[in-house]
Amino acid sequence: MKKEYRIKKSEEIAAICKRKVKVYSKYFYIYYQKGINHIRVAFSTSKKYGHAYERNYARRVLRNVIYQNMDLDLPIDMVIVVKNEFKEANFDEITNAFKMCLKILLKNINKEEKTNEIN
Repeated sequence: MKKEYRIKKSEEIAAICKRKVKVYSKYFYIYYQKGINHIRVAFSTSKKYGHAYERNYARRVLRNVIYQNMDLDLPIDMVIVVKNEFKEANFDEITNAFKMCLKILLKNINKEEKTNEIN
């Protein structure tokens, strides 16, 4: 994933999480907000999740799922927080959970846009 698709600044991540607008599945939470030009993503895995190689593996899998299943031109900023159940899941389960969350996320963003147009 290119650097332009990443959120690195802790202030930006905190601002997205502070809005408390999220979609969740069995394996992860997705905090999101409408972005500017294209998708930007940050990943969060707690030290309680496991060793560094386990946390890195989770991030690698999620990056791959996002790259394969998303239109990178969508203007969305996301922070993905991994849950412990992620360890027991296989790639297909994670992909299906992400697709389901993405569908809900896009529906919510479209609903927000419509309410903003009315006001």
